[in-house]
Amino acid sequence: MTAQARAARTVATPWQVVLICEDETDGIVARRLAELLCPDLRIGYLPAGGCGEIKRKLDKLVADARRDLGKRGCVAVLLDGDQKNPARDEPHRSIAVGCQKLGVPYIPCLQDMEAWLLTDPGCRAYLKLPPLKGTTDGLAKTKAQIAAAYYKVCGRSYEKRLARRKLADKLSGPSPQANRSLAEALHQLHACLPTSTRGERSSASAQR
Repeated sequence: MTAQARAARTVATPWQVVLICEDETDGIVARRLAELLCPDLRIGYLPAGGCGEIKRKLDKLVADARRDLGKRGCVAVLLDGDQKNPARDEPHRSIAVGCQKLGVPYIPCLQDMEAWLLTDPGCRAYLKLPPLKGTTDGLAKTKAQIAAAYYKVCGRSYEKRLARRKLADKLSGPSPQANRSLAEALHQLHACLPTSTRGERSSASAQR
């Protein structure tokens, strides 16, 4: 391959962020949110099979993801908060420390992924929930709230693997200000972009 061909291939290959996450549904929801809120990012995901597996295999997961990405992306860890304190409770604390040592962004979804879903107007409309007033920060029993609404609409129990896929399809684009950890996640994803790309995005936003 000539130098010119290699350069053309590099330009054509989009920058990608691979999210190491607990399961596929976390990745599906995060990717859809990024498509709506960070359209200049291409999101991939690597399901680890649970929070404990991320803790045990973090080094290998990061190494595998980095090897597959090459120089056209970066790796981050997305973790469902499960209503825990990520700075104190295990295994979240150990994963955060491991991410810092490995130099990868640690993106905790505080409370849980359902708190992010509940910020979205399209998801709320599908579940026949009223428009959100304020934020979902600190909202208790977010999984139970979605489960109850989902059962009323679909006549089925909220089985995460199937239900989250359906709800991800209903997302229309939430306001990042509706949940602090969602806003922080978007900030960290944007920081994964190369400096030149971030500059282009900022210039385009200023012109608009």
